[in-house]
Amino acid sequence: MPLEKNAALPDWMLKRSAPTSPGRFESKKRLTGFTQKTIHSILHLMKEALFSEQYSRKTGLLQQIDPRTKLLVGLAVLITVSFIHLHWLLWTIYVVVLFLALSSRIEFWFFFKRVWLFVPLATGIIALPALLNWVTQGNPVLVLHQFQQPPRIGQWSFPKILAISDNGVKSALLFVSRVGVSVSIVVLLTLTTVWQKLLRSLRVFGVPQFFVFTLGMTYRYIYLLLNLLLDIHLGKKSRTLRSSGASQEQKWVASRMGYLFRRSHHLGEGVYGAMLSRGFQGEAKVLDELQWSRFDLAAVAVSLGFCAALLIAQRFLH
Repeated sequence: MPLEKNAALPDWMLKRSAPTSPGRFESKKRLTGFTQKTIHSILHLMKEALFSEQYSRKTGLLQQIDPRTKLLVGLAVLITVSFIHLHWLLWTIYVVVLFLALSSRIEFWFFFKRVWLFVPLATGIIALPALLNWVTQGNPVLVLHQFQQPPRIGQWSFPKILAISDNGVKSALLFVSRVGVSVSIVVLLTLTTVWQKLLRSLRVFGVPQFFVFTLGMTYRYIYLLLNLLLDIHLGKKSRTLRSSGASQEQKWVASRMGYLFRRSHHLGEGVYGAMLSRGFQGEAKVLDELQWSRFDLAAVAVSLGFCAALLIAQRFLH
């Protein structure tokens, strides 16, 4: 017996939605696409930044060095960078870091974009006030505004001319260069070292074992919860046939936040119970132990000599 037309469809699917103007529809569509792309881009960027260990598995120059050696050398170079005030010395360090990155089989554009796409934006905002002659005195390079009377703020008086000074430009470039070189050193260290081994290297500086173990577990849970968050969002999107009101969406987000909190709490309790049942007594046992080699001693000697040469050049050429 043939079915009646539309008999199997629910009533809400037979209702016609209210007509929407093309402008409103396109704007809402763009907003939805932008929101979804932003969520996925942020999550995938965090996963890529935290868990890109494919470079640490390659057979490059820095991958052959003990993580403790790289951590000590990196800290020594970072301290040296903080004392450097000459631009060409900073860029000499960056050229060496770039050579080490290429020797460690890291692509140039990947390493370059990983640092310089974010450093100018983050540090530029901080360095902007230093460009002005009100903050850094010097000869005006670009006049922004000229007041009729010297402006005063409380007990402080400022020059009549608001301009970008030459010393301000030098200070801002020095600050951005120093931050860029420092971030490049840290990025190179994290890309060429397995995260778990890098955490274990902190024991060289006397960091408590409990703190290192907690940090390592947090690293793993972030990865797990990011995947769970992506699955929740994908499940919601795949089961949504039409958009609901803002209040309903807010209630759903709040409920998923609570669910994610409960899930992480139960997961942590379950993992800790499983660890106790397998003989965990506060210190994790590892299969591969870190060992020093002659190559590590040579790397330390070369790095310390390089840092000493930079400081000597800073002293006599400043």
